[in-house]
Amino acid sequence: MGMISVNGLRTHYQWMRAKTSRPGGAPTVVCVHGIGYDSLASFYLTLASPLSEAGADVLTYDLRGHGRSERPATGYTLGHFLNDLEVLLDQLDVTGPVHLVGNSFGGTVAFSFAANHPDRVASVIGIDTQAKEIEYIGEGPGRLKYDQLVLAVGTNANLDLVKGMGQYALPLKTLGDALFLRNRVISRLEQAELQPVRELRRW
Repeated sequence: MGMISVNGLRTHYQWMRAKTSRPGGAPTVVCVHGIGYDSLASFYLTLASPLSEAGADVLTYDLRGHGRSERPATGYTLGHFLNDLEVLLDQLDVTGPVHLVGNSFGGTVAFSFAANHPDRVASVIGIDTQAKEIEYIGEGPGRLKYDQLVLAVGTNANLDLVKGMGQYALPLKTLGDALFLRNRVISRLEQAELQPVRELRRW
């Protein structure tokens, strides 16, 4: 068990280090749990172990007001959670781009963090993410709905290809991430085609 001060609050975190080696070193996966009765345990006892077996360093932590982290009387806006994640990574000397995995509200934190700090994020995975919007800082603070979100792939993405596309662009994903998303979509389509019951063909 680890404890660290984040924005003046005792914050509980756990590392599960890579159990196998990977070419180029272990990537860092940061898991962000949901709010309410949730805690880092929901990841530590489920996804953390297989991720570490696959060669990733996995960081889980209790959000403020959850688990073993301190419970302040105030300070529960999305901005507070975003700043906590930024400071936590700084305090733990996590400097390279991380892979964020967010469950429910944790997905909102993950996507919003990526929008505000694209240089610190390699990829984002949302699990049962309820709020379909992110907060970002670009030409001033704003909000962006998921169903209006365009992921601009690579540094040479042509945002003028479709009129208005640039308005909703999030220049976050690398070419490697784009290939991952492509393969994921193809896999889901294949699974849907193999499902004989039409109503169950979800991907």
